[in-house]
Amino acid sequence: MASLSQEIKILVVDDEPLERRAICYLLSKERPGYRIAGEAGNGVEAVKLATSLKPDIILMDIKMPLKDGLAAGREIRALLPETRLVYITAYGEFDFAREAVSLGASQYLLKPLAAEEMLSMLDKLAAEVLAARRRRQATARLKAALEEMKPLIRLGFIMDLINGNIKVAEAEGRARFLGITALPRLAMLVDIDQFSDLFQDGAELERQLLKQQVKESIEKVSKAWPGSLVAPITRDEFVVLLPLYKWKLPDQEEEVRR
Repeated sequence: MASLSQEIKILVVDDEPLERRAICYLLSKERPGYRIAGEAGNGVEAVKLATSLKPDIILMDIKMPLKDGLAAGREIRALLPETRLVYITAYGEFDFAREAVSLGASQYLLKPLAAEEMLSMLDKLAAEVLAARRRRQATARLKAALEEMKPLIRLGFIMDLINGNIKVAEAEGRARFLGITALPRLAMLVDIDQFSDLFQDGAELERQLLKQQVKESIEKVSKAWPGSLVAPITRDEFVVLLPLYKWKLPDQEEEVRR
């Protein structure tokens, strides 16, 4: 059985039960790694099942009752842009196939279905699905790693601002990355009085706990200024960087200007 990261879910849509059974049988026999997530007999069912099952590939007949494949495909494409759509149509309905491709179908197949052609097409689409999935997973891992690094990135940003080692354009870009709404304009220094005398016995754990408590207290107060930055800079000192004005609600902005 394929792992979840390798699994390909397929939805089969055709108003002819025999056609659906034939497709499902062929896939179970020739491509057991592809899972039939569901079957639908018309376009209405197709949209409903696609929304709930979120298949990777949909094999869908065009001519169906209640809602044809093209109409269903438009709805599904809007809801699931990553899903690959393969339309199935008869030789006499080739214009429908061309319209399907213009609407964003990945591919189309002509009836009567040729097994090798369908399997080859599904293999190609499955490879695209897995490649896109790997890219999304890699992006998610990178974002998670960046989130873990954000405290260090934030600290480095603060130190660059304090030391003047950053240009305005770069500062604005890094601020946006960190979700900071405005660059700071005010700086304060907070010092813990008699810090060296509080733990003369060298209890480092208690010393660090106190520093963390002080830092959290400063951050709590400074939250009134969106974009505020707090960082320890020496053994008993913290720097606090604030924007020039506190945040104003939209209905207060005009009053502030006056």
